[in-house]
Amino acid sequence: MGKQLRQIFEHSHVATSLDYKDLSLDDPMFGDWQLPESLTKAVPKRQIEFMAGRLCAHHSLKTLGYAGTKYLQTGEHRQPIWPDGFVGAISHSHGAAIAIAGHSSEWAGMGVDIEHFIESPSEGLIKQICSLTESEQLNSLNGYTKGEVLTFIFSAKESLYKALFPRVGRFFGFGAAEVSLDLPQNSGVIRIVEDLAPFKKDEFFTVNFVTKSNYCISKILIDTYAK
Repeated sequence: MGKQLRQIFEHSHVATSLDYKDLSLDDPMFGDWQLPESLTKAVPKRQIEFMAGRLCAHHSLKTLGYAGTKYLQTGEHRQPIWPDGFVGAISHSHGAAIAIAGHSSEWAGMGVDIEHFIESPSEGLIKQICSLTESEQLNSLNGYTKGEVLTFIFSAKESLYKALFPRVGRFFGFGAAEVSLDLPQNSGVIRIVEDLAPFKKDEFFTVNFVTKSNYCISKILIDTYAK
């Protein structure tokens, strides 16, 4: 990712990314935006990642025709509140932010996650993220390290959480879904293994990956049929 905002318009949704490592809160990119009161005493890292993510979301929405000028507000579970008629998701990691958005008439939900690759994962971390079936994939590396494969699984579950949460309305953990990777195709399938109303056990969704030298991006799009 470069220092400037970058956008991809694909299949009726927009992704906007930003490298914010060198940005400050008084950067002209943020215009007259002010931090929400809840973040005025947060550490600078948290402040800038919040603003960078909201900036990406704003530009994705603007490309889709949204006319609002303020950044997205935050819900009681710290989730972004998308304007009527739109769905989307935001993620950030180590100075990189990304947001996707689309029209709710075409998409029931969206999830995106950016993760820098895990190095030398502990057995405890593997057990926290993976089921026994998923952990077997760490032995079929397809040219990736164990930490990289674990990162793909983790990122896919993060994207699923963001895609489903607006409909489910409650927290659910890593054990609620199981990921089957197809890394040669930069994709995978993630299956729900418990009821997450209105989604049912054994429903599954496609997850797509973009891989860079030291991080990956996962994306899940839920069609309107899932409403």
